[in-house]
Amino acid sequence: MKRQRWILILTIALTATLVLSPSLLKSHRATAQIVDVMVHPLDPLKAEEIDEAVTILKASKKIPDGCLFPTVALHEPNKEDILKFRAGDPFTREAYIVAFDREKNVTMESVVDLKSKTVTSFKEVPGVQPLITNQELNEIPDIVRADPAWQKAMNKRGITDYAGVMIDPWAPGTLSPDENPKTRWIRALSYWRGKNVNGYARPIEGVVALVNSNTKKVERILDLGVHPVPPNASDLDEKST
Repeated sequence: MKRQRWILILTIALTATLVLSPSLLKSHRATAQIVDVMVHPLDPLKAEEIDEAVTILKASKKIPDGCLFPTVALHEPNKEDILKFRAGDPFTREAYIVAFDREKNVTMESVVDLKSKTVTSFKEVPGVQPLITNQELNEIPDIVRADPAWQKAMNKRGITDYAGVMIDPWAPGTLSPDENPKTRWIRALSYWRGKNVNGYARPIEGVVALVNSNTKKVERILDLGVHPVPPNASDLDEKST
């Protein structure tokens, strides 16, 4: 009881000190501002810098409208400049951007100088695919569920409630030699979730949808035969345990 009383007294005293000492509060704010300003050349881009870098690139008209931006990251200064850097020294601040034109299936790399607000480097990189974006992944479930061949595969397994099937999209990895490596493939796996929480507990084995993300079409359904769907939901939420 005595210990609790002392804690209460100290808390009140500290609160009173902060309220009655504007100079102390001003000092704290000044310190916070200094910490915020004193960044290192290797600090990652802030959200505002990422937005600004993309805006600068779009304004340059080097890329068409509607591009995706799979990568926006710090373009690191050269090693010599980093080794020479001391707190308070001026330094460059650049963003490395990968832009992807879905319509033409073209990948572009650029470097944007955030201080001069200019694009200092730009090139197309033929024959490659950048990272899959969340925007693309989020489109896949509706594309797959609307595909007649996928629906037929579900019907063979007694599943007609397509909304109850969880679609899990993945980048495909290495394809066979006869596949076109320039196609923006996404492979989608199916799981029977119904009204359950844990969608991964009941995989629908043997069914894989191969989706062209650029055309937003299912180009192939791989159906290796009907296998029993696990009967138990195996939910892991608090209500189920």
